[in-house]
Amino acid sequence: MIPTQQDWVSHGRWGLLAGGDLGSRRRYRGSLHRGLDPGGGLRAGLAGGFASTLAVLHQGSQARRVAHRASAGSASSSTPPIGRSGCARSVAVAAATILEATLLMSCADNARLPATAGVGSAPALPSPTQSAIPTIAVAPAEGWREEESPTPAPDLRVTAFARGLDHPRWLLVLPNGDVLVAETNAQPSRPKSLRGVVMKLTQGIAGAEVSSPDRILLLRDADGDGVAETRSVFLAELTSPFGMALVGSDLYVANTNALVRFPYRSGATQIAVPGTEVAALPAGEINHHWTKGLVAGPNGRTMLVSVGSNSDHGENGINEEKGRAAISGGQLVAHSS
Repeated sequence: MIPTQQDWVSHGRWGLLAGGDLGSRRRYRGSLHRGLDPGGGLRAGLAGGFASTLAVLHQGSQARRVAHRASAGSASSSTPPIGRSGCARSVAVAAATILEATLLMSCADNARLPATAGVGSAPALPSPTQSAIPTIAVAPAEGWREEESPTPAPDLRVTAFARGLDHPRWLLVLPNGDVLVAETNAQPSRPKSLRGVVMKLTQGIAGAEVSSPDRILLLRDADGDGVAETRSVFLAELTSPFGMALVGSDLYVANTNALVRFPYRSGATQIAVPGTEVAALPAGEINHHWTKGLVAGPNGRTMLVSVGSNSDHGENGINEEKGRAAISGGQLVAHSS
């Protein structure tokens, strides 16, 4: 995904709502300026990523040689030594990849307008350009320091409700004041093209390639001082959970691949029983925009689930877009608790 100004503003908003651990002033505000000013943040990051790939290949060859030496003389060992031709092939592949990436990056354009030119009642828009690598500056993921906080409006104060969260993406405030936090990310996948490799490296620079915790935390501020004293794992072993909705005594969770219902009891700090699948959701091997938003209807009888597209511009083929880029809805069926 190519970040736009609206993307950064939207992500920054959720960062403030989560008490600062979800986003960062430098990450979003700073990246917005770096993205509009001349610079080569993406190219520098990709160069480092491909250099790391070369280092991994070299370390892997060394590890295989060490393992062979350790097993030398053993009758049960049948692993042949890594030859120079094998090392040469690994280095050649890495070098070719770096060369190809360098050539692609050299085709990228640079922004020529200052950040201030893109705001106001008459913003200056650059002319359209075409390049193999889009002109973006990747924002490094940085959390708020202990002494830092957002600057609020006059007579308001900002307090960190909770710190040290693991890739939080969505919140739900329960009627008793408890706060549920979905700690989640996309399920692991392997890139199948050079474009996919570049995209994965770019997302890694931005901090988006961490493993998914696949859980929901419960935060409780019992004394009302604006800081959660209690933190517990409310639900675990989920599959990239995102949207959450409470309807009566039922908690609905939108995993990336299914809408699931759990029994909820006010004041509980954990749900240990398995959930019941209400409906399957589009996922699969390609699951580009994986988050599934969730909203309950005002009458508590319907549920709406947002499903993102399976590409940015149809690059994965129209067959992969079945059931995607849509809002799915359905009636909730009465059941015995």
